[in-house]
Amino acid sequence: MINITQRQRRYRINKWIRKITNQLYLTCDDVIYPIFIHLEDDILIKNNNFLKSYSIQNAIEEIKIAYELGISALMLFPIIPSILKDDIGSYSLNNNNFFFKAIKNIKDNFPEIGVIVDVALDPYTSHGHDGIINSDGILLNDQTVVILANYAKLLAEAGADVLAPSDMTDGRVKAIRNVLDENGYNYKLIFSYSAKYASSLYMPFRDHVGSYSVGDKFNYQLDPRDLNGSMRKIKADIDEGADAIIIKPASFYLDIIYRASIEHNIPIIAYQVSGEYAMMKCAAMNNMIDYEKTLLESMISFKRAGACACITYSALDYAKNIKKY
Repeated sequence: MINITQRQRRYRINKWIRKITNQLYLTCDDVIYPIFIHLEDDILIKNNNFLKSYSIQNAIEEIKIAYELGISALMLFPIIPSILKDDIGSYSLNNNNFFFKAIKNIKDNFPEIGVIVDVALDPYTSHGHDGIINSDGILLNDQTVVILANYAKLLAEAGADVLAPSDMTDGRVKAIRNVLDENGYNYKLIFSYSAKYASSLYMPFRDHVGSYSVGDKFNYQLDPRDLNGSMRKIKADIDEGADAIIIKPASFYLDIIYRASIEHNIPIIAYQVSGEYAMMKCAAMNNMIDYEKTLLESMISFKRAGACACITYSALDYAKNIKKY
């Protein structure tokens, strides 16, 4: 018989020993559920990109399911009709914006659930960019920040617990923090998209919300080849008052998640974006992967890299199946 002193398989031979010796624990609190809300009444819109959007009433019903499964936080996005869009996204500051009503209704029905709201202008602009642009397609930073800060204030007034600016402009975290504090919202949080890369993996999302942009977004989002730029942006947002950072996409950027977790003492949230979700769904539909197991493995990888939570369109599937593991 071979004389082996260290039999590492002892730690893997039974399920119970694997459970008590693993370093990662998976719960429903790992996921944040993104929900799209549109203006029409009592209509569920499901596109061929695997994403759904809900009327306010249907959103309430969907959130009830999520809440009963143990999901404790949502990420909300508006679907703005084309007729309400213009080149500066002015409907974002309209007091009659249906999205504000939706947020209030959700908080009234689910006061204990965390409501995170994406703060960006791309759902509102006719050109699909995240702010005001000039004739060359360059995003005008300071003018955009002013609108974003005012939009964040209105979202806070509607009941949002967390403001999540996703535009990647400079100075927007400080501007939002200032306007929140000036209006008495000292305990509203800011989860900043500090490392948002200009990725091809956003296509299903853009198709769903109708935010096809003229040109690309490389003049404000990060180039996928830029490692150090994300760390500089994270530090800047922390210095401006961010309470957590969001890294997007997730699967192809585990190195960014890991490095951020080592260099910065702040909660890190991964965003498993629409393209990542679509790849899993398409592969599963073609019997190339086991969707449930692949989803679980992806979540483990995000947490192993250093994320404390993940925004994922698979949140309900994850919550339904996590107890098996």
